[in-house]
Amino acid sequence: MYGRLPGSPRRSIRDSTLPRHTRRSQEVAASPARDIVAGPTRSNAAPWIRYHRGVPIRRRPLIVLLVIAIVMFAALQLFPPERTNPPVDPSLTIQAHVPVPADVAAILERSCGDCHSNETRWPWYSYVAPASWLLAYDVREARDEMNFSEWGDYDDEDASHLLEEACELVQEGEMPLPPYTWLHPGAKPSEADVERLCAWTEEAREAIASRAPAGESGAETHGGAHP
Repeated sequence: MYGRLPGSPRRSIRDSTLPRHTRRSQEVAASPARDIVAGPTRSNAAPWIRYHRGVPIRRRPLIVLLVIAIVMFAALQLFPPERTNPPVDPSLTIQAHVPVPADVAAILERSCGDCHSNETRWPWYSYVAPASWLLAYDVREARDEMNFSEWGDYDDEDASHLLEEACELVQEGEMPLPPYTWLHPGAKPSEADVERLCAWTEEAREAIASRAPAGESGAETHGGAHP
């Protein structure tokens, strides 16, 4: 009554006793697609893939990015910025128009001269792009704002205003520019330097104001005769 009927297929004890979901798990585990699902292994990985603690690390993309970065850096060096130090006319310098004591001249040269004069000392990184572009731009902008080598081109009003503004910027720590003082720590003025510089700018402004008639004459020379 309970025997196997003639012609019926044989069933193993394992198939008949295990639950259906367990038998399905066994079938998936035995399937050849297991390697595809698991991803690349040491045996079937491409030669540019290496493993670290069982995790594949692709080296070729990193090498390609590094090569591209090197090529771009080299290409930037083919376009150097213009680094110029125009000739200095002693009759136009600030020393020729405003009394500049030796200690003040030392502060100006140390903290201001590289950007605000035509006697810039171009450091080694001014020849390496892209830093060279930024530095050349900063020097050009600084000369346009105030140039100690071309002080004679300013009228008395402009000169007085530039001296006042120079003191304010130094007191507020905006000048010299922080990136410049990071690379040149010795250029950062001390508290004593700031105090001395501002005292001198006040003295220089008073000297400019005391020669107002001469300044008016100079303005006529620069701007033409007034009716």
